[in-house]
Amino acid sequence: MRHELEILDEIKLLSDDGQFIAWSNWWHFSYRGHRMVYQPNVDSQTLRICIPHFDNVANYDPEVLLRAINRVNREVRYVKIFILDNGSISLNYDHRCECQADSCAIAKHILETLIFAAEYLKNALF
Repeated sequence: MRHELEILDEIKLLSDDGQFIAWSNWWHFSYRGHRMVYQPNVDSQTLRICIPHFDNVANYDPEVLLRAINRVNREVRYVKIFILDNGSISLNYDHRCECQADSCAIAKHILETLIFAAEYLKNALF
């Protein structure tokens, strides 16, 4: 749990802004123009940082979208893209917390990997 809080502290330092969402213990923030959410999962000692609404599926041809998502899911390590029930395209990075790891490096890596995956997906769609 301590390491997870250290990662959250680093994300707060790196983010453009931030807002704690009390009912869920989530942290909603912006990083390099993308709205993101930090979602802790204390039970399994993992955390998820995601871009919960990258775009809406209705904005794309379904075949092109599926091909682009599959490509990014295969080629970008650690990030998985999902289509949510409400039609949102979500990019997720799940991280298992380990106490000996460098929190600053992990936070920066997660955020930069999500940004890279978002740009990669955008380019794959056009």
